[in-house]
Amino acid sequence: MRDILQAVVVAAVAALGVIVYFQENDIRSQQQLIEQLSTNMNSRIPTATEEFHLRSECAALAQKILNNNTNVDPALAQSFGVDQSVDSNYDPKANRCYVELSTQTTNATTPLKSQVANYYLFDGQTGSELAFAMSQNGQQVGTVFVQHTPVLNATPHDDALEFINDTMNAGQ
Repeated sequence: MRDILQAVVVAAVAALGVIVYFQENDIRSQQQLIEQLSTNMNSRIPTATEEFHLRSECAALAQKILNNNTNVDPALAQSFGVDQSVDSNYDPKANRCYVELSTQTTNATTPLKSQVANYYLFDGQTGSELAFAMSQNGQQVGTVFVQHTPVLNATPHDDALEFINDTMNAGQ
């Protein structure tokens, strides 16, 4: 009788082991499915209507950055003639709004060497400056404030300008 009882216990433990094994596999499969669904939800491309709305919001953010621009001295703008423009780009892959603010002298009587051209790249949603490239009095400077792959053999100005152009053309 004792041998039968031991056999039943061994069989029950073995059966429980098999059940646990298959349940663990089912749980792993469900976890993988959840991870895939989560990844798909995070990388979902917006519909045309959503993208239109996001591009419109991005353009409004760009206008706000232009209206709040304090980089141009009003006296300088009056004497040299400064043109300011803003461009926006909503990148659906990155789900980010990028804004390029440009300021340039427009007075034809200003010597070429004294003309100013500044290009700023902002994250439209946060207002953070991502990069700038400036040319003034024959000097050129530029900086990219986020991690990127620099352009080989380029000056900091050219590297920053290329980063600004690439970012503004992303997702188009």
